[in-house]
Amino acid sequence: FICSSNNNIPRITKMVNAIRQEFGKPLLSQQEHGSSPETLYSFPSLDDLSQATDADLREKCGLGYRAKYLLETIQILQDKGGESYL
Repeated sequence: FICSSNNNIPRITKMVNAIRQEFGKPLLSQQEHGSSPETLYSFPSLDDLSQATDADLREKCGLGYRAKYLLETIQILQDKGGESYL
């Protein structure tokens, strides 16, 4: 939801995939005939996302001004008990 502010579906998908690739864990690597290998990543845990910086989210994941809101949300969730709260 945080990524969807003032955005369209293809761009939201791109941001979520970048977050998964940057902070998630590799799940599966597959290569089709004649193409580059493609790796699928898990959605990162709250602890994994806690390692993110504003610069990571802005520059590597393309969140722009939304990065600070995601970081604030991560901190609120951590303060409430982290994964067990969810």
